[in-house]
Amino acid sequence: MRKGAVTSFVLCRTVPACCFGDSIKMNEWIMVNMPKDQSTQYVPDQTVNVFGTLDVGEIKDDGIVLSIYRMQADQVTGPPEL
Repeated sequence: MRKGAVTSFVLCRTVPACCFGDSIKMNEWIMVNMPKDQSTQYVPDQTVNVFGTLDVGEIKDDGIVLSIYRMQADQVTGPPEL
């Protein structure tokens, strides 16, 4: 967060499960980054639309896959509070 606004977030189809259930799989989420001069509001448990550039491919660190999907957002829309 930057000055109370979200600058990056994980976009997924369901809320991640707690430690007693299944966690989301690597192919079920997208790491979204806002441009340096932009941010969005935190809106939990709501549907949002993210427009931007999608990057697909493995990002690894020490042989461990960190992500498959990443997105550089241009715009986030959704509930009226956005």
